[in-house]
Amino acid sequence: MNKFFKKIIFVKLLAIIFFFFSANCARNKLRKITSQLEDLSLAENNSLFAELELNDDLLSIIKSQDPQEAINLGKVCKRWNKIFKRTIQPTIVDFTKHNSEITDKYVESFVKNKPYLRFINLGGCNNITDDSVIAIAKYCLLLQNLNLSYCCNLTDDAIITIAENCPNLRCINLAGLSNIKIFALNSLASKCRTLKKIYIEGPINVTKAALGSFIRKNSHIKVQRCR
Repeated sequence: MNKFFKKIIFVKLLAIIFFFFSANCARNKLRKITSQLEDLSLAENNSLFAELELNDDLLSIIKSQDPQEAINLGKVCKRWNKIFKRTIQPTIVDFTKHNSEITDKYVESFVKNKPYLRFINLGGCNNITDDSVIAIAKYCLLLQNLNLSYCCNLTDDAIITIAENCPNLRCINLAGLSNIKIFALNSLASKCRTLKKIYIEGPINVTKAALGSFIRKNSHIKVQRCR
């Protein structure tokens, strides 16, 4: 019996030793796996941060461009297009695809809840009046680029309202607006300190002498004739 009990005790001791050995191996293996996972996670995070930093650089480049140039940059590759769609595209609206159907009521209802718009293209929307532009000036205070070419019903009142409410304006297209006088241009120059370009074309209600004087006084603004 003593031998029998001794064998049982010996077997139990072996089992206990094996159990502790296995547990220790498991702990070491777990530590190794955990360390590898931490290293992998750190590497992924570093990669993610690098990608985010790179995306920020790309975003800064795209944002610094004029709207049309930003659109072109968005076509370079899928990654740039993704950044463009996520950050820049929502700030741009182009009404020209349906210009004959665009009305004052439609423009006002569209811009009412979109204060983030920076580029609005109304070129050729000849059904709109000053009311559309006044609505834009009221709701889109961050506006930077506005195309009003051939919106023939517009007057000085619309342009002056833009000048008074959109100080970040950088470019405005007034081509084909025969009702615009030099007073509207002076208002843009005095109120919009970041204004860089004014596009004009055709018969405008400004004499050559007045336009020449405007250009000399505002050398930082490029007055460009469309062709």
